[in-house]
Amino acid sequence: MKVSDIDLREIIPLLKIGRFKTDLVLFHHTGEFGLISQIDAPKVFWYFDLVTYNDHYFKRQQRDRVAWMKEALAISDIGFCTDGEWVKNHQRILHFHSHILHGLKQGAHEIKTYKSASSPIDILFVGSLNQPRMEFFSDLSAILPSVNLKLLVKHGDKVFGDNLARLISLSKIVIAPDTPIKSSYWSDRVYVMSGYGGFLLHPFAEELSCDYVGGEEIVFYDSSQDLYNKIRYYLEEDDERNRISRNALKRTASEHTYRHRCQTLLQRCIKMGVISKSGETLQKGANYELSSRE
Repeated sequence: MKVSDIDLREIIPLLKIGRFKTDLVLFHHTGEFGLISQIDAPKVFWYFDLVTYNDHYFKRQQRDRVAWMKEALAISDIGFCTDGEWVKNHQRILHFHSHILHGLKQGAHEIKTYKSASSPIDILFVGSLNQPRMEFFSDLSAILPSVNLKLLVKHGDKVFGDNLARLISLSKIVIAPDTPIKSSYWSDRVYVMSGYGGFLLHPFAEELSCDYVGGEEIVFYDSSQDLYNKIRYYLEEDDERNRISRNALKRTASEHTYRHRCQTLLQRCIKMGVISKSGETLQKGANYELSSRE
């Protein structure tokens, strides 16, 4: 099975005349619902973001994301979403149609590490910097003024792939801020940073503790003071940090890559009868080609 990223306007005429066949259409964050609905194939979406969050900074995004989900559900045979809490709430609302919506976490794009002779960066954060996060890091800097803290905006600073893996090799601690986090939602930072060999300090999330063992593969904090205490402790404990990051890397490589997630997605589609068992060649881990436009 070949997995392709193709412009919808190019593919629809080919599908209509039988020049192109597809087992399913998998989409994410598109607004082309009218075009997608024209495709005579099972339609599957995978929404990678938080949908709702009780924070006034998030109100506009929340409205737009809920609207997107409603439109996507209306044309899809099955949908997957990383916001597990939102999925659970809407499974109750959907009642007999609850099989349409399923939770599915993100994963690591790749497993890659670099060795570094030293770690000059005490704490690294890579991601978006909104007002609550700026306040979070301002407080951290005030409490721990001697700590070398490096903040990078993921897209603006072009911190991806090799650049990110090398940066993590120079960092003692990778930190996840305390928002937005739910018991069943967290960003892909967990998997990406662990897949690059990072030592991660992360707010406690109940379901995340099922993916990684606290104190062995990840370190959780449950308050600001707990975070500051753990930063002080782990900055001095090189061996323990390295042991935990190695364990996290191993766990991520064996259970939490996007290949694992795609296998889960296809298994669920087959189980629910959305696609036929001819899709099992990909589900069982056969080689397949990914073509994308970046």
